[in-house]
Amino acid sequence: MKLINMKSLSRKLLTVAGVIGMLFLASCGEEEPVIVDGPSLEIASDFFSATSLHYDGVAGDEISFTITGIVPGGFNNIKVEYLIDGADSGIADWTDQRASGTTVLTYTGTPTSFALLEEYAGKEISFVITLVDDNNKTASVTLTTSVASAPLENVVVTLLAAPIPEKTSKTFYSVPLARSVDSNEVISNEVGTAMSSDIDFGYYYGTKGGANIVAPTNYTAYDLGPNGQNWTTLNATAFKTTTLTPAQFLEQTTYADIETAYSNGTDSGNGVSGLAVDQIIAFETVTRDSKTRKGLIRIKSMVTGNGSDGKVDIEVLVQK
Repeated sequence: MKLINMKSLSRKLLTVAGVIGMLFLASCGEEEPVIVDGPSLEIASDFFSATSLHYDGVAGDEISFTITGIVPGGFNNIKVEYLIDGADSGIADWTDQRASGTTVLTYTGTPTSFALLEEYAGKEISFVITLVDDNNKTASVTLTTSVASAPLENVVVTLLAAPIPEKTSKTFYSVPLARSVDSNEVISNEVGTAMSSDIDFGYYYGTKGGANIVAPTNYTAYDLGPNGQNWTTLNATAFKTTTLTPAQFLEQTTYADIETAYSNGTDSGNGVSGLAVDQIIAFETVTRDSKTRKGLIRIKSMVTGNGSDGKVDIEVLVQK
């Protein structure tokens, strides 16, 4: 009978047990790494959606959107870059950063609204949104908007009558009101609404200069100053004569068209005299709502003279 060397067997069993123990301890000390999902972005906007990241804009639009980020790894920072035709616009980036020591798993923010200016007409604006989590993982979305020149406001056949002593003739024109106004209306509304600030030009007929359209600062048929009708504001509308024909006038449809017509005109100061039928005059208003407005006036017809039957019919195209 073969004898088992118990001492040798014991040593072998201890060795196996030791190996198993080490493997067990090793498996207990090494946990499976937890892989955290990267961030994701959602956009809420009247201009963009999940299925449409492009908006066909018009100068004058105010673009706005709200960004929501789902950030399992903890929100770190977010940035919106503004590009024009793919190049740096020079407009400062919009950014937001978490407060130190905080953990935020959902982030919501609304960048300052972006105005589509007329100078952007024909260009594409891009909003590049990048969100970064605490693991330096990112999510990015690019929104784009093309910019068309804004349409014009067209006021057809507005009657500007020769001024009469009763002040009831529709002698003045207001761009913001888009209509003609008599002097009595200005005076009666002056205290409550400072209506004179809305008046851009007036009409009168002179024995030497003939038919005139002039700014309130240069209006002479009535005394609008403190010793006369005491208008609070006398606007200094600027005028230019143009070589546009009636047919070309009808082709003016956008802000950009008016800008070009005004730029190509000849300075006439604060008024134009010696008006003729089918003459086209360009003008620029004083600043209102942080911007000036340019427009064109077409002289459609006239009844010369400064009596109660004197008048000029005009058509006005103006930037809104």
